[in-house]
Amino acid sequence: MAKRLIYILLALTMLGTIAFFYINNILLPVKVKKMIIQNAPDQIHRTVDIGNIRFSPFKGLVFQDIRIYEKGSSTETFLT
Repeated sequence: MAKRLIYILLALTMLGTIAFFYINNILLPVKVKKMIIQNAPDQIHRTVDIGNIRFSPFKGLVFQDIRIYEKGSSTETFLT
């Protein structure tokens, strides 16, 4: 019974680790970043650029190097 519990805990730990790496290396930087950059201009009518997105268990979602540009311009920064 104790061995079975250890194997279950080991399997759950491995699945959690794989899920964490998938979220940080594939889901957030590729898919979520692309979705935000494509949909944000429709909502705020400004161009948005995001440097990096990652997940931290203690901080939650962490966005780095966010730039929102002036309306109609992709060079003049409105907010960083």
